[in-house]
Amino acid sequence: MDLKHTIKRVLREEESKDDMSPMITDLLNNIIVSNNEDVCKVEVTAPWNIETISGGDYKSYKINVYFIGGYGSKNWPRTESVKDKEENIMNEIWDTVYNFMGIGTDLYLRTINNCNENIQESTNKDADEKIRIYILRRVPWHEILEGLDDGIKGAERRYERYKDKWNAMDLNKYTSMVMAVLMDHIHSFLIDEVSLEIIHYGATENYLSKLFADEIFKSYNKITD
Repeated sequence: MDLKHTIKRVLREEESKDDMSPMITDLLNNIIVSNNEDVCKVEVTAPWNIETISGGDYKSYKINVYFIGGYGSKNWPRTESVKDKEENIMNEIWDTVYNFMGIGTDLYLRTINNCNENIQESTNKDADEKIRIYILRRVPWHEILEGLDDGIKGAERRYERYKDKWNAMDLNKYTSMVMAVLMDHIHSFLIDEVSLEIIHYGATENYLSKLFADEIFKSYNKITD
């Protein structure tokens, strides 16, 4: 067996013991990022450090590749030539990691307007998208809307009943009242079949409260105006 195959075998054996994310990051920074003005950054995550909505296990390293792109960037609109360039770079990244380290990777293309943009904002959008997919897979949309309607009507009735006792009803408290009813309405859909516990409750509530912020505000503004 030649040296290259020996190194690959050793790396595969050590893969479950050592986090190679820093090595992969350095490799790609030196070969890819520094030589492509449209690639701002790579983020590498070991399989055992990847958080998933479904609870499944990743087998490969995850690499987020941040390109300059999207509305308002210099690479907008995203023409075929831009797509081809991105695809070629993504292929080069996969080949580079495999050829140097002998491991396959899962690549994810992300876009930001420029390399000075806060990548945390993009990460938050990714988290919101995962929660959105998780909710839509588990909860029928009409159940969510029914829960929202019940929550708004219930909050309005409660406000009318107790408004003389409350000096003020702020929007945060009103939103909490609506969301309590909504989450109670859909909680059975969120119960994990194995643990019999509600998973991602906080993330689901936070996402839905942002999604329906306009509807809740209109109701709040109507009764407090």
